[in-house]
Amino acid sequence: MHKLSIIIVLLGLHGMAMSAPIADCPAELARQTAQVASMSLKEFDLTPDSGWRVLADAQCFSEAESILKRYLESNGPQSSLFIHLGQIELRLDKRVEAERNFMLALRPGDSANLPFKFNDFVLALAAYAAGDRTKFLTHYAIIERHAENIGNGRNLKLLTAIRDNFDRKYLDILNSLR
Repeated sequence: MHKLSIIIVLLGLHGMAMSAPIADCPAELARQTAQVASMSLKEFDLTPDSGWRVLADAQCFSEAESILKRYLESNGPQSSLFIHLGQIELRLDKRVEAERNFMLALRPGDSANLPFKFNDFVLALAAYAAGDRTKFLTHYAIIERHAENIGNGRNLKLLTAIRDNFDRKYLDILNSLR
């Protein structure tokens, strides 16, 4: 399960490769929604040009938020989807909602001894959403100490951009990474 989690985080968190906006985001939402019922988590979360990703990549952030919520309501809690939902909400500058969804993404059973620091990444994002620089830096430091792990190393790039631009909007930070 942890290998799948690492893949999910690596492929889905940053959303830095955004395509041009779709002219009709509501129509694309309707098209994706019609397919959601038959999608597995892997199809919905990891398949390019499918599910929430096609909407987010096209900068249809409100629609991506909507379809993520619908999928979660229909299929139950999924840690990876809560973190993606939190990041979409940060793009929409919905910091309170983002923080709440980041907290739902936490994996209480994960040991602090695991090499991939998923919970620390999530807690750093939650701290950023809450505007708590001290907590952010605490979790940033943990990930920085374990940057030899490929997932931590990739997540550190985003967190470093957040650290260096803590008072900026998330979408502006993502755009600076392109």
